[in-house]
Amino acid sequence: MAGLGFYRDRYYARCSFIKNGKQTRFLTPLQNPDERYITKTAALIRLNEFKRNNETEVIEQRKAGNNYDRMKLSWYKEYGEIETADKTILEAVNDWLETIKTDGLTDNTVKLYKRHLNEFMSTKGIGQSLKMVTLTTSDIDTFKKTERKKKLAVATIHSKLRSIDNFLNWVVRRHKEYGLLPTERPDVDKPKLKTKKPVYISNQIFFAVLKQLDKTYADEPEKADMFKSFFHLYRETGLRLREPIQNILKDTHLEIKSGRTKNSYERRVYLTKDQVFTVKRLKEYVQSRVKRGSGQRAVESYISRLFKNALRDLGREGYKLHCLRDTFACRLYYETHDIYRVCGALGHADIKMTTKYANYDTVELAEAFPDIAKKHEEMRRNLGKGEQSWHTEQFNLVNSEPRKDILSSRIAGVV
Repeated sequence: MAGLGFYRDRYYARCSFIKNGKQTRFLTPLQNPDERYITKTAALIRLNEFKRNNETEVIEQRKAGNNYDRMKLSWYKEYGEIETADKTILEAVNDWLETIKTDGLTDNTVKLYKRHLNEFMSTKGIGQSLKMVTLTTSDIDTFKKTERKKKLAVATIHSKLRSIDNFLNWVVRRHKEYGLLPTERPDVDKPKLKTKKPVYISNQIFFAVLKQLDKTYADEPEKADMFKSFFHLYRETGLRLREPIQNILKDTHLEIKSGRTKNSYERRVYLTKDQVFTVKRLKEYVQSRVKRGSGQRAVESYISRLFKNALRDLGREGYKLHCLRDTFACRLYYETHDIYRVCGALGHADIKMTTKYANYDTVELAEAFPDIAKKHEEMRRNLGKGEQSWHTEQFNLVNSEPRKDILSSRIAGVV
């Protein structure tokens, strides 16, 4: 039997059923969207009516994976469903896309969301004309099964479901317009992504790649030097492939715009004079290729592929240009042991994204980056010399001055 529930200042009928040995609980509203407040007495009267007239049918519908038609509830009939609650999923998606365009998301992000939602709506059994109020968890499951049959990567399916999840979050916050209440929101169960350790490129492998470029462009040494300077730039700054190409270059830094996710923000990447020159050269190279008819994305992919092919020629599979960003982060953490500094340098808004770079032991990093290990060793030696000189100075002080003078000078220093 249904019980009375009170959630976020609204009354509900608490229902449950057992299916396949598992108990499922859900809420049915005892107030229509126009009612901001009803008394507990009124809620109890509606609960008893619900038990008599609707509970059995509601449970059967939920067992079948469907939402119950709320217009069959007398308090919905009495006050009437809001006019816009019969909007289709296509109308809701279009409204959402128009809204997020003003939220600072890039055009590419909006296009990505649009593509994912279009794929969802084109799934057999869903369709663009489906009413938002009738959307169920079964529809989400149907989409997931369809995507799995395509043998897509888990990360790809996760990305598409995340887009749908974001869309539904937006819709239920506007339930008066679209009729989908938070308690009837379909569940979007996203597959778990495996946590992978960052893939860094050791000094030995990186410099081997540079030598490989000399072989690739044996007849064009200037071109080899140009590409080597590009790869040095990515390794020394942690920039993503397109960031130095698409962002604004100032006299001393790059102004990086926020990314397509919530986990990045606008930041400045300060550069040396040589790095400023390299960024200018990189931009000029891309533009010259574009003027000759190549697409910008194609030129960017060429730079990335050139690095990957050099690694492949060396028999090093599993590496790519983005690994230079991970390399920068691992080197910076090994050098400073300051994870917050690494977080800021990468432009992460959440430190949780950065902590993965602190999971390597120092022995492994010392083998990968002997230049930084050498710096640490020099610092330890200098620190040892400093401590030794301080102890020697104190010993000489004790043996050269009378006791009373040392005591009085120390007391004076404390005061």
